Amino acid sequence: ELISWLFKKQYREKVEQEYFEGFYRLDIVIPDLQLNIEVDGPTHYRGENLRRADKFRDFILEKYFKWTVIRIPHFEYYLKQSYEDKRDYLLLKLAKYKGNFNHSARTRLEELQSAQN
Repeated sequence: ELISWLFKKQYREKVEQEYFEGFYRLDIVIPDLQLNIEVDGPTHYRGENLRRADKFRDFILEKYFKWTVIRIPHFEYYLKQSYEDKRDYLLLKLAKYKGNFNHSARTRLEELQSAQN
């Protein structure tokens, strides 16, 4: 769902799936923004704590390869029942990055942000 939503041009930048950086496979990337989106299943966590190996991986990608890593934990994302709730969750997660959302995504993001204030 996340990937199809991104590929439906909610983001104007090029979005790639299964990108490799050094020895690491990145789930989803927006190369122009150096933005890596990781969709994490249960094996990445012990309870709600990210595993040490994943923290180290993020550190390497951010410090040496200059990627920004956003993690989408399964225990947050899959609690969202509807497509709209999942879309809103993703919009808020991605909002602080400088991507160019299309008009409908940008309008929805503005509504969400004003509702939070």
